[in-house]
Amino acid sequence: MGMELDDLVLAPYTTVMKRIMAQTYLGGIVCSAITEEASQPAQDQITEILRRNHKLKDATDTTE
Repeated sequence: MGMELDDLVLAPYTTVMKRIMAQTYLGGIVCSAITEEASQPAQDQITEILRRNHKLKDATDTTE
């Protein structure tokens, strides 16, 4: 029993989010580190990327 390709729809996530779900924001993300020891550095890197992308100055700046 294979998957029926006639019943398959592929669409970019942001297109579905905006046009079908009527959402303009991402509700959350899920991440995992390769090892437990890599968890904190990964969290720090993710935080840094999100702060830079949202133009946040420091840990106390929560405005966009």
